[in-house]
Amino acid sequence: IAMGETLFPRAYIDIATKWETEEVPQIMLRGTGIQSRSYQYFADIGGSNFWYIESRHDALIPSNSSFNFGYNGIRAIGLDNERNLIVGTEVSTTNSGKLKIFNNSSGVNAQFLLHESESNDYSRLRFTNNNAGKYWDVAGYLDPSDADSRLNFFHNVTGNVLTLTGDGKAGFNNSSPHTRTTVQITGSVAAGTTPLMLVSIKEYVDNAAALAAGLPVGAIYRTGDLLKIAH
Repeated sequence: IAMGETLFPRAYIDIATKWETEEVPQIMLRGTGIQSRSYQYFADIGGSNFWYIESRHDALIPSNSSFNFGYNGIRAIGLDNERNLIVGTEVSTTNSGKLKIFNNSSGVNAQFLLHESESNDYSRLRFTNNNAGKYWDVAGYLDPSDADSRLNFFHNVTGNVLTLTGDGKAGFNNSSPHTRTTVQITGSVAAGTTPLMLVSIKEYVDNAAALAAGLPVGAIYRTGDLLKIAH
C-alpha cells in the first residue's frame, strides 16, 4: 500500500509525506478513554511471542503517563512524563531519578554492568557537575593476578584517593598498598567522640622481629598494648 508522495512502495505499507508539524504526523495511534493506551505489536507468525510499544496517556493523573517498550506483555523499559528512564518495571509515580533499574540481581547477573573493551584498561564511572574541569571516577581493573587488580576512587586533581586490590589490601593516597588492613569505625560512644578501631594488628616483640617476619617499613605492628611502626 502506497500513501502520500510515492508511486513505488518499498514496504507493505509505505507512507511518504513531508513532515512539517507535530500536529500532523505521518501516522497516529489514539486511545479513546480518559486513561487510555495505544499499542503497536511486532509478533511472530503465531502471535504468541511479541514485542510491543505502548503509549499511555492519563488525563486524571498526568504523572502516570508513560511511553514503554516490552516483550510478551512484560514491560522492559519506559519513559515517564518527566523523561525519566526506568528499566525493568512499569513506570509509576513512585519512581525517582533520571535512571532507575528494577531487577533481582545475583552473583552472576548484576543490575548494571560496565565492560571495558581493552584487557589492560579500567572500566570507569564518572561523577561531575558545573565546576568545570573537576570530576570523580570510580575505576575498576581486573588483572590475571588478584594482587594487581584495582578498584580506585580517583579525583582528577589529587589522583587516587582510595585504592582497593583484588587480594584484599587498601591504600589511602597509595595506589600500591603492601598489607591487608581492616579499619572499623564503630560510631560515637560519647558526644563529639568517634572511635577508630584497628583490627588484627600483627604482634611482634620488637622492630627486628617485625622486619624478619616480612613486615614492610612503615607498617603498623604492636608489642603488647603499644602500637609501633616498622622502620
